[in-house]
Amino acid sequence: MNEPKKRIIYSDSSYTDPANFEGYRATLYDEKLNEYYIAVDPTINELHVAVADIFKQYTNRENDKEFGVPDAVKKIQVVLENNPPYIRQPKIDDVSDEQVYSHISECRQQDFFSEREGLEETLGKSKLLVFGSIGRWDGTSIGWDVKSTFEEIIQETMRDCESFEVWDENGHLFVEGIHHDGRNQVEIRMLTDEGYEQYDLAENETSCPAVKREWISSEWLIDHLKRPENSILPRHAEKVFGCPAEEYEEEKQLPDNSLTGEKIQTPRGNFSLTAMTQEQMEAAGYGIHHTSEDGNHLIMGNGMRAFAVAKETIRDTPSLSNEAKDAREASGELGNNAASKAIDGRDMR
Repeated sequence: MNEPKKRIIYSDSSYTDPANFEGYRATLYDEKLNEYYIAVDPTINELHVAVADIFKQYTNRENDKEFGVPDAVKKIQVVLENNPPYIRQPKIDDVSDEQVYSHISECRQQDFFSEREGLEETLGKSKLLVFGSIGRWDGTSIGWDVKSTFEEIIQETMRDCESFEVWDENGHLFVEGIHHDGRNQVEIRMLTDEGYEQYDLAENETSCPAVKREWISSEWLIDHLKRPENSILPRHAEKVFGCPAEEYEEEKQLPDNSLTGEKIQTPRGNFSLTAMTQEQMEAAGYGIHHTSEDGNHLIMGNGMRAFAVAKETIRDTPSLSNEAKDAREASGELGNNAASKAIDGRDMR
């Protein structure tokens, strides 16, 4: 059976990925440019008016217009010194790394705050059963607990994590964080009233010592609390996003599973024939490498393996002659020659 579909609710991987750092810098730079254009226009307009008034005042003297010109220049110089008309256009280097980190942190907090509100609404006032694994320097620790809020779970299980994400799998709610010692992953369920009562009895030795002795095994207790009558799935993706109650990943077709048993001989080697179409092969990560000499088959590879695809399953695209393929390969159009040659002359079954 296919794996349940991982429906992401929150992920901060984009914020922590170093590859995105310069993208956030560019965003801040755009904001600085907008501020610059907004600020510079009124300043220049105001100075234009001030300069025009000065010229009008000093050059329209009836007695001596020439005398007024030097005075006007001096007055304008004073105005310009107090109100510089030139505001330097910012450069992307003006955005410091500290500003970028601060911006990323702010975006991250806003994003998580928004999703946390939705999760807390789904979980309501139920007591929360949380169980899973915590990665430590000396190995993985398995455990469980009962908490009152989603925020409390995040603070206690993800506080040392560099990044974390929250997702739904067919109603199950998971949180996973990555840190220098490994991974923390927990599942969250909502205790029913009956489930919480039984948890409380088991934990309160003075109120029910007989039950406490019977439930002395923590492993037995957590299995008991997982029962449907004692805890229920949050089903956040279904309630909030309108997702189906159950979704599964589509099974990825592989050429190995569709082999016909035939072999296609080309000057570059023998290749197993698959019944998959060109489109299906491309979806599986394969690209055209070369054609058979009779033009009836395409040889499609992924840099490590290659298979033949029959002509009747090929889309109406121009076929490549070996000469054309060689020319494209020589020009670099088909990518790395070493990767291309890696599949030549092999039976890539």
